[in-house]
Amino acid sequence: MNNGNILVSEVAAGRIIEWDPNSGSFEVLLDDLPYTEKGPESVPAGVSAALYLDGWIYFVVGEHRAKGFREIYKAEKNSQPLPMTGQDIQALEPPNRITNPYDIAAAPQGGFFVSDSGRDAVWHISEEGIIKDYKLFTSYSYTLDDASVIQLDVVPTGIEVGTDNALYVASLTGYPFPRGGSHIYRLQDLNGDGDALDLGESSIFATGFSAATDLAFDNEGSLFVTEFSSNMKILSESEYDRTSEFRGQLVKWQNGLIEVQMTDLISPTAVIVTESGKIYVSEEFAGKVTEVKR
Repeated sequence: MNNGNILVSEVAAGRIIEWDPNSGSFEVLLDDLPYTEKGPESVPAGVSAALYLDGWIYFVVGEHRAKGFREIYKAEKNSQPLPMTGQDIQALEPPNRITNPYDIAAAPQGGFFVSDSGRDAVWHISEEGIIKDYKLFTSYSYTLDDASVIQLDVVPTGIEVGTDNALYVASLTGYPFPRGGSHIYRLQDLNGDGDALDLGESSIFATGFSAATDLAFDNEGSLFVTEFSSNMKILSESEYDRTSEFRGQLVKWQNGLIEVQMTDLISPTAVIVTESGKIYVSEEFAGKVTEVKR
C-alpha cells in the first residue's frame, strides 16, 4: 500500500487486513467474506489474494465450488463487496467460467489479470466484469528420473506485472509434482489484441522450480519465488495434513542460477518485496507473515 503497510488476505478467516510491519499492528478492512474451514482435499478455501488500487480493494475468492466463490470482488473499506463478473452469490454453480482464482494483478492496459489454477488459465477481467482469455495453458511432456515420460499440467498460481509491462506467472505442475518441474512464464500482448495467445507472446522465463506459488522482483531485477513444499506428491496424498513435515522455501533466481534464501517455511503462498527492499513471505497453514532476513 502507499503508506508502506501490507495488505494481507486471510484464507480461512474470511477477512482482509492492513498490516503495519514496523509495529506489528493491523486493522481489519473487510470481514465476513466467503470462506470455509475445509475445501477440496481438506484445504481451507476463501480469499487468496487482494490488492489496493485507487481507494478500492480488489480480491479473489477461490478453492471451493459453492456460492460466493469463483469470483473477483471489489469493495471500499468496511463496505459490502461487489461481485465484478455478475455471479449470483446464492447460486451453487456461478454463471462464469472462472474455476479456482488464485492471484490478481492490475493490468497495464486497465482492468485486472487473474490466474485460475483450476482452469489452467490467466484471465483479463475489465472493470465492467467482462472476462477475456488472456492465456490458456496446455500440458507439456516431462521426463521423470526413471526415463518415463508423462504429461504435466501448467497450473498458474502467483502473478506479477514486471517493469517491462509483461506478466510473469508462477506455476505448479499437478500430480505427481516432480521436483524441478515447474516454470515461471512470461506473457505479453505484442499485437494489441488484448491477449497473449498468439505466437511469440508466451515463453518460459525461468525453470527448475518445485511447486512455485508466487513470485516477486526486487529493484535489481532478481526474482524471488516461493515453493510450497519439499515433497508435494506426499503432501497431496496426505490431503495436505503434513505441511509442517514437508515444509517449503523461498528461492532467488538470477541469470539462470537458483539460490535458497529461506527454508523451513510452512506452506508459503505469497512473497512481496517492498520499495525499501524488505521481503515478506506468507505461511498459509502457519497463519503468519514472516520477514526474510537478507
